[in-house]
Amino acid sequence: MADDIDIDDLLDEVEMKFVRGKSTDKKNAAVKSSRKKSDDYDIDKVLDDICGDTDQLEKCNIVRNVPSNLSTSRPKPSKCFPLCIGGSSLALGKSTSVNKRSCDTLRCTSCDFRVVSFNDFQWHKDTDYLFLRNNAPDFDRLKPKLKSKQATLFYSEAGEPEKKLDQSSMVTKLTCFLEQGLNPGRPGSRSYCCQCCHKTMDSLTEIRDLPVKWVCGNH
Repeated sequence: MADDIDIDDLLDEVEMKFVRGKSTDKKNAAVKSSRKKSDDYDIDKVLDDICGDTDQLEKCNIVRNVPSNLSTSRPKPSKCFPLCIGGSSLALGKSTSVNKRSCDTLRCTSCDFRVVSFNDFQWHKDTDYLFLRNNAPDFDRLKPKLKSKQATLFYSEAGEPEKKLDQSSMVTKLTCFLEQGLNPGRPGSRSYCCQCCHKTMDSLTEIRDLPVKWVCGNH
């Protein structure tokens, strides 16, 4: 009788340890799995609310993954050095120490206005501040104070008595043109103005040597 009681106790103990223990572990695992699925569902729902749908989410990820240097990289502006202007034969653009050009982005720091230029023209002597203030930069309105000024290699400058140059003067003039990077065929004038001052140029000149407040507006 005692043996039967001992066997029953042992069976009960085995059942408690292995059979009921496994059942409890399965229940715990099921609960954990359910919680994980619920958490995943909540995360997906939040992401959907933010980006709308899967396609929109992909777009959001693409935007986030774009390198910042691609969206912000821009060429750095540069200025003329030395800053020059010249006649109509001098090329326009950015001036460097190796390749000097007539700056075409000039701006006046006095009147805060862009400087305009007109090839093969010179200003009349009676051009004044009030005329420029009322008419610049319109060429048609400025034209009454502009007169044509073109020159050739083989003759004297416009405005001087028309006479043919001798060979020595021709060589000197040609050398001067080539040293300044000018076209020896027709070194005409170029007139410049803002709304407060004006200049007529025939040859390459640095701005620092002129009584104007013009600066390069970047290239």
